Amino acid sequence: MAAEEAWLNSWERIRQERDQLMLETDWMILPDSPLSDADRDAVKAYRQALRDVPQDFAEPAAVEWPNKPAVVTEHA
Repeated sequence: MAAEEAWLNSWERIRQERDQLMLETDWMILPDSPLSDADRDAVKAYRQALRDVPQDFAEPAAVEWPNKPAVVTEHA
């Protein structure tokens, strides 16, 4: 139990979760993506917020993930 709790409250887990969220949107920022410029900009802002997560929170348990833009949830 202690090992699982340590994992849940680790920066390593946060980074893995963040990396997975980033991976889901990789195709959306490519130049040949079918998204509009406005949608692509929303995805870029979301990805920047994801990259900022480790710096924006003092401890892993306090992390609040940024909201996904509608375009991300529509293409999930």
